[in-house]
Amino acid sequence: MNDASSNARRLLNDASALFDLERYPSATSLEILAIEEAGKVSILREMSLLKDGKDIKQIWHRYRSHTEKNMIWVFLDAVKKGARNLNDFAPIFSDESEHPFILDQLKQLSFYTDCLGKAHWSISAAKMKRMWPGARQ
Repeated sequence: MNDASSNARRLLNDASALFDLERYPSATSLEILAIEEAGKVSILREMSLLKDGKDIKQIWHRYRSHTEKNMIWVFLDAVKKGARNLNDFAPIFSDESEHPFILDQLKQLSFYTDCLGKAHWSISAAKMKRMWPGARQ
């Protein structure tokens, strides 16, 4: 757990350095990787309490899944929108929630070029730069 936390901080520091260099797509991807690395901590904590091998195998699958580890990123947005009790946060953990997949897709689009749907090309570095609040133009 300590290693995952330390690595998440390192990734976030690297992302901040790249952001300062206006390398926004790479900064975005590293920030998402930091979120995923930080997400390992709660999964490892849960795993440490299990005794049944079947349960551990199921938790291990969550540990290896990018979308399972990135669910917390939307937590702060929920707080900004007024979430204050457990029921307000329930949609974050719903199996029908799309936000884990949205963040994973953003990470992929920040690393790679791709064609989506009917000739919709992935975001260019110039467009990504405009997406960042406070980005220097």
